[in-house]
Amino acid sequence: ENRFGVASFLPLNKIKGRPVYNDMEQLLRDPNVLGLAQDFIKFDGKFNEIFSFIFGNTVVVRDLRAAEAVGIGRARMVTLSGDLAERNGMMRGGFRQKRNNLSFSSKLSLNGEDRMTEYQAQINLEQHHLNELDRKIDEAKTKMIELQVQSQSATARSGMLAEENNKSQNELINLERELAIAQSSPEEYGAELQKIASEKENKTKEFEKQEKKVVEIGREVSEFNEREEVKKRRVFALQTEMQEKQEEVNKILAERNDLKIQSAKLETKLEDLVQEVYNEMNTALSGIMERNPIIVDVEMLEGLVSDIQKLKYQLSLIGGIDEEVTDEYKTTKERFDFLTGQLDDLNKATTDLEKTIEELDESMKKKRAAAFKKIRKEFDRYFKILFGGGSVSLEEIYGEAPEEHELLGEVLIQSGSDGSGLAEPEEGKKRQRREKILTGIEIVVNPPGKKIKHINALSGGERTLTSIALICAILNCNPSPFVVLDEVEAALDEANTARFVRIMSELSTQSQFIIITHNRVTMHAADALYGVTMGGDGVSKLLSVKIQEAVKYNEDDGQDIDKNA
Repeated sequence: ENRFGVASFLPLNKIKGRPVYNDMEQLLRDPNVLGLAQDFIKFDGKFNEIFSFIFGNTVVVRDLRAAEAVGIGRARMVTLSGDLAERNGMMRGGFRQKRNNLSFSSKLSLNGEDRMTEYQAQINLEQHHLNELDRKIDEAKTKMIELQVQSQSATARSGMLAEENNKSQNELINLERELAIAQSSPEEYGAELQKIASEKENKTKEFEKQEKKVVEIGREVSEFNEREEVKKRRVFALQTEMQEKQEEVNKILAERNDLKIQSAKLETKLEDLVQEVYNEMNTALSGIMERNPIIVDVEMLEGLVSDIQKLKYQLSLIGGIDEEVTDEYKTTKERFDFLTGQLDDLNKATTDLEKTIEELDESMKKKRAAAFKKIRKEFDRYFKILFGGGSVSLEEIYGEAPEEHELLGEVLIQSGSDGSGLAEPEEGKKRQRREKILTGIEIVVNPPGKKIKHINALSGGERTLTSIALICAILNCNPSPFVVLDEVEAALDEANTARFVRIMSELSTQSQFIIITHNRVTMHAADALYGVTMGGDGVSKLLSVKIQEAVKYNEDDGQDIDKNA
């Protein structure tokens, strides 16, 4: 109400106190700590949340040395002299006494750093004085508010006493009147009662009349306020509309002025163009417009001006124009238009072919990527089957290779508004495209129980197993009708050969395998055997045995079969 300043209000139902740190009890037991700042203040218990929110975990220590002994950063600490050490390590404090012992000559002898220190000290001192003045002003404001509150209280109390005095006077008058009535005779008492009844009736009628008048005046006031409110809204609406209309009028006037300026510029420019056309062609502009010239966009004017200058220079070199030259130009232009159409068709066909090639390349890349991913997965599976564990992977190696594409052609430079011009050949341009291409595939192999960095570190048998796993992975992803293997397991022992045979049995469902071998484990797993033998006459003979039919025949004869024979 009195506009003394700005205040901060802390609602009791909204403000929550700050939680106490876990190590606060241990910190309070330190002899350098005097206690929590909140504990040094007396206040009503209902304000616990407020003072906890304001002071939080601030503790009081004697001085900064005590704060350093406790440990800067453990808590928010304040010294008895007013220095503050924040929890994040920031410290606030300084000199609080005025120093006036520096003379003018001594100040001049100070260097830049000392001056800055002295200035900073003076600033701090002035700031301290300002703080003291603010504190005194706050105290004066508080005292003034208290005095105003006391004055208001005294005024209110005086009013209450005056009201009580009036009530007492009225009561005394009524009591005296009642005493007079009580002491009067019955006739006087009856007359007084009649008088009082008559006065009461008159007061009641007057009250009802005043009440009706108040209601009527209230209704009239309400109607008047409503009418005034409607008028105000109408006035505001009209003012808003008038401002909008005025803005539109101003905008239209500004546009009209701009159009007038542009019109004057265009008229001046048209006069200059008419004069320039007459000077250049010795013909009025109206005569040229009758020829239906080609109309171009404004953006093309700069390029056309350059072309016109070139044509003027060429005409100056050529000199006069013969009629045969005109006929030759028409024939050459028809030939040029035809070749230009053919060139456009070729360029379009080239673009279509390049697009088709890019689509094919993209399709091939996707299919190759899918096949390579499948081969790498199957390669790892067959490697684990042959080696009994470990891991293997195929890594693609990419490099950059330049490809040059020559684009040969001619560039047509158009001159003149009628489409006529001269075709000047331009040298063929080369476009280079550098892209990453696949330069090789590296096999990263890690047999079980070994740490191999390169495939060259494998033994001969391990290389054979790795090669077999890779071939089998390729055959599984892209099976062939038949496959010929020539002693691929020659370097393998019996256990590894058995693993190889198991993989061949799996792949034989997709392809037919012809294996040249001397290994009995491989021969035992084959469906048919073909052998070459030589008799005493020196003639080679071919023998063939189908294993399943031979087994069935021996079972029918009741003979024991030695499968390892």
